[in-house]
Amino acid sequence: DYKKIKKQLARLQNIAQEYVAEMDKLIEQNRVLTSKNTELTETIAKEQSEKVRLTQEKDELNQKINTAATLSAYNIYSRCVYHKSRNNAEVITERANRAKKIKTTLILGENSLITPGTYNIYCRVSVPGDGRVLTPGKSDAYTFINEGKKLQYTAKAEVQYVNKKENVTLVWDIRENDKAIKGTYNVQVFSDTKLLGETSFTLE
Repeated sequence: DYKKIKKQLARLQNIAQEYVAEMDKLIEQNRVLTSKNTELTETIAKEQSEKVRLTQEKDELNQKINTAATLSAYNIYSRCVYHKSRNNAEVITERANRAKKIKTTLILGENSLITPGTYNIYCRVSVPGDGRVLTPGKSDAYTFINEGKKLQYTAKAEVQYVNKKENVTLVWDIRENDKAIKGTYNVQVFSDTKLLGETSFTLE
């Protein structure tokens, strides 16, 4: 019996050593897998962060392109004029009793990013005092939309834009039975999508 028990004990010891060796092997494999999993997780996190960064850069670039691909204006100038009876020559005046027309001029800038085509330019002239906008009529035919708001315009011009600078003139004819009033007139110029600029003039 002693020899039998000793033999069984030796066999059990061998089995235990095999289990220990197998456990050590599994522990090492688990350590390697954990390390690889950590590296993979870090790689995925970096890739996701890079994807977010690239998406943000793309959105910012698209926004810059869209912003750049819009009309811009400079040299916006507004004044009152009348025509001499002798030779019909146009004369600029600052006197309210002589004013016959309100004339606004501007230059659309050159921009190769804009799709060539027909574009609307609107002019809004506000009279001194109550800020009322001069308009040909109160119907929707004399309005446009800017930033979700419906605005009345004083004068409108359709421009055939071909990516080169373009001179634009907008004219308001003072009605025969009306007279310009003294004070400062505020003038705003819009495209179909945004405010292009502002100016003013004063009549005495």
